[in-house]
Amino acid sequence: MRSTCTLRALSVIRSKMADHLNPSDNGASHFSRTGSEASVDASLSSGATNRNTGKRAAAGGKPSHQPNYFIAVPVSNPGIHEAASTVHQGILEKNAALQPAMVSIAKSHITLMVLRLDGDEDIAKARLALDACHAKLTCAPDKPTWPVAVPFRGLSHFNHSVLYIDPVESDGLTRLHHMAGIVESCFADHGLHTPDARNKFTPHLTLMKLSKAPELRRKNIKRIHTEVYEAFREHDFGVEHISRLQLCSMTLPQDAKTGYYFCEKEVDLLLS
Repeated sequence: MRSTCTLRALSVIRSKMADHLNPSDNGASHFSRTGSEASVDASLSSGATNRNTGKRAAAGGKPSHQPNYFIAVPVSNPGIHEAASTVHQGILEKNAALQPAMVSIAKSHITLMVLRLDGDEDIAKARLALDACHAKLTCAPDKPTWPVAVPFRGLSHFNHSVLYIDPVESDGLTRLHHMAGIVESCFADHGLHTPDARNKFTPHLTLMKLSKAPELRRKNIKRIHTEVYEAFREHDFGVEHISRLQLCSMTLPQDAKTGYYFCEKEVDLLLS
């Protein structure tokens, strides 16, 4: 006999499927599409991503396989934001030329998975997959409790080109890895896979990256040198209490009020 939790999870997913089959029902989404999306659609003829077809103008007319959406855990603790801002200021005092490489603190998050979604059909599948993630994460046999506490301390880098805050080894970090596995599994069940499955999940909170500022290379700035952040290498940033999971766009205009990414859908893990 199926458990009450399993039956409830199935009921939620069936309900969401019905929502997607009925386009007149606008209540299925926690986040509605903003008017700024229209400006993106208006630019399709000039080579921007077409949300309806997922095609991008390129040599030979081939569709892009670059990720354009991601699954995020938002990091919203004001204490972490304040500490990150202090690091930004400290680095700029050492080298003001690095300003263009700073990642906006308003966008603080941990990426669990990146995706390529081509058009409304893929987006609808991704929304259903996020509902499935919610069902599994809130109805697991071990009755997980939310929120999950993940502490952050110290700085690390990827090839001296990305500087990030490290999550501390903890029960919370173990559960974050478990979340990432469930996300990948649920999206695969809906026919959605990360473009590069070779990439190992490495949870991190990005502070700066040189790739967002190609002009720095022209100034011969090709590395984030240790000396600019040495004073913060063991800094205690605080604890994030994870309770939300989001489907976000890399390309659509960010939220005008918060500066955060365009969020296609969010699920609250405090609600089962």
